[in-house]
Amino acid sequence: MFILSLDETGRILIPQKLRQQLGLKGKEQLLGDIQDGKLILQPVSEQAKIIEENGLLVVESESTDNLENIIEQLREEHLDQFLSW
Repeated sequence: MFILSLDETGRILIPQKLRQQLGLKGKEQLLGDIQDGKLILQPVSEQAKIIEENGLLVVESESTDNLENIIEQLREEHLDQFLSW
């Protein structure tokens, strides 16, 4: 078990030892999900690779298990960016 902190803007701070243990590097994307009231985070690279192709974001993945979650997360991020203009 470990403790994560939120900074003043609500970002989750992951301790260095935990990042190293999980093989997380800077600017890596994490896929978030809520299951039974718990926040589940995992590197996007484990699920899919998000690339830009001809001006569109494309998800490359062998598995489609979490594809709906990935698409929903991308929609929310883009909506947040649009609304902040």
